Order: sequence, then structure tokens, then C-alpha cells
Amino acid sequence: MKLFSCRPRTLWIALLYVALVHAVLCLAIAKTNFLPLARKTLGLDPPEERSVSQYQAMLGWFVRDRQVPENAVVLLGDSLMQDLDSTHLGREVHSFTLGGTTVLVLLEAMPGLGCLEHAKVAVLGVGANDLKYRSLAQILADYSLLLNALPPELDVVVVPVLPVDERAPNVAARPYLSNRRIGELDHLLSARALARPRTRRVDVRELLAPDGSLRSDLHSGDGWHLSDEGDVLLGRAIARELDALSR
Repeated sequence: MKLFSCRPRTLWIALLYVALVHAVLCLAIAKTNFLPLARKTLGLDPPEERSVSQYQAMLGWFVRDRQVPENAVVLLGDSLMQDLDSTHLGREVHSFTLGGTTVLVLLEAMPGLGCLEHAKVAVLGVGANDLKYRSLAQILADYSLLLNALPPELDVVVVPVLPVDERAPNVAARPYLSNRRIGELDHLLSARALARPRTRRVDVRELLAPDGSLRSDLHSGDGWHLSDEGDVLLGRAIARELDALSR
């Protein structure tokens, strides 16, 4: 007795159906983030906050690190610090900053920044990007490790995690950039930073609207990156803290 008895036409229809199902499934996988997520889950891809271009930029940091003189002012942080025009700080600075940098990534780069052992001041501005990847408690734990990794005799000027303009469409598309969560994070990080000796916090009230959000005239249009005028005001606020340390 035959195990299967069907007409050739029925068999071809069944085969076409199976092929179509597999084609749709392959297309669905290719058009979604299933494969990247699977690779990350299996540990085949690095976390999204790290990238090849970021590592390449940090290799450049380690080369420039050797050229930093003693008693220098060193900038550490993300795009907020990277975009600063150092002329507004009133002194020569050496920048180890990069857009997209998180507390964790900066912590991983610290062993390659030997200049911090003989620098005069470090200006630290980081934390906003971490909101995309971790809880407040996890960010605070990484930030504590970062502060502990700094030489104890180094003066540190901390730039707060700035609020955003929530009315900007780009901010609305990023729920992790809510001012409520940013405020909670800044409170935690600032308290931890000021518990460290030889640490000052920049006063950024001049950049804020009455409701505590970032002034709409001081960002570049996306709701969080500063405009030229915003950079000037932040630079001057940092310079005041550096001047206070020089007295």
C-alpha cells in the first residue's frame, strides 16, 4: 500500500505553499531586528553603545594622552563636552570626548588615560546616553566606579546631566529622554560626585527655562544638543568653576 497517494497537482501546490511560507518568514526576519537581537543575546555582537568607530576614536585618545602636559585641564565625556568651544573656557584644554559616550564606555577607557595622574583638573560631563541602556541604579553604580578610578588628588568639575526640550519632535521619539528621569539621574549622580573630595558642580541654571527644561533657544533643534549660544553659556559656567579652583 502506498504511504502517500495524491495527485501531482496537489503535491506541487503543497510544495509551493511550504516554499511561500518559508519565503515570508525569511523576509520577516530580514526586515526586523530579530537577527541583531539574537546575535546580541548570544554574545556574538557587542552592546549597541560600543562601536568600531568608537574604539577607533579611543585609540586616538591613547595616542594624544602622551602629549598632555602636567597640570592640564582635561575634558571627559559625551557630545555635550565634545561640542564645547574650548576658547570659552578661558584656557587651553585637552579633550577626550566623543558623541554617544556612556559612563560605562568612559570607565572602560580610563586605564588608557595616564594624563589624569598629572592633570590639574578634569571636567566631567557624561550620563545622558546611559539612559538608553540601563536603569538609574546601574548608571549610578558605574558612575561611582568612574569617580573611584580618578586620582584622589585630581580636582574634578562635574557638568550636570542637562534636561531636554520635550516639545522637540526628536525628544518625543525617545522616551528615555524624559525630564523626569533625567532629573532623577542628575540628582543621584550629583550627590555622588559632591561626596567626593575636591569636586565641584557647574551651575547650569542659566540654560534652563522656568519649568526646568532646556531653553528652546539654546538647543540646535533636536531638543538636547546645544546651539552655539548654549555652548557659550555652558562654557562660561564651566570657566567660572575653573576660575574658582585657581584662586
